[in-house]
Amino acid sequence: MHDPRQKAQELLNEFRGDAYSYGLGVFEELGRHTAELGKRALFVGRLTSPWFAPLRERALKALKEAGVEVVGECQGAYPNAPLEDVYRMQSHILHKKPDVIVTVDAGSGIDAVKSAVTLAALGDVEPEINPFFGMGKVAEALDKHGRTLLPTVAVMLAASSGAHLTKYSNVTDIINGQKYLVIDEILTPTRASSTMT
Repeated sequence: MHDPRQKAQELLNEFRGDAYSYGLGVFEELGRHTAELGKRALFVGRLTSPWFAPLRERALKALKEAGVEVVGECQGAYPNAPLEDVYRMQSHILHKKPDVIVTVDAGSGIDAVKSAVTLAALGDVEPEINPFFGMGKVAEALDKHGRTLLPTVAVMLAASSGAHLTKYSNVTDIINGQKYLVIDEILTPTRASSTMT
């Protein structure tokens, strides 16, 4: 009889290969995954939440041991990824000038990072995220202007949206009470893992 766990592992390996880590101990692989992409990281997470403190310590320790310098830390997004959080994260990226983004968060936080990375690369051309709502507009603009996105390492803390594995950035205009989607394969985090501890 076929083991369903083995089948699940096969499907995940086919889906993302070495770019996705899962199972016990993956949190400690964060440093290695990040170091393969860059040496100056901006760390994004739930910094103001007391429950996040031990996860932050583990992440920063893993990054340091891998030779990655954390050039700044940024509070993650509130639920539903408000546009204000996207612009705040973009500002951190532009001022700290990392060469890789590390986000340890749930779906909304990861979605906000995807849009923030987009604006960090293209904000001088399109200063607001609105022109990228819809499908394929980020890659089109990057190609037109000869730009690339910063690589992103995403660690999912909750089994919810699958934001760490998808091409979607679901953000919210709180003032108008409207959600929007930026959809582009290029938004899929470069490396991803999921953990519940």
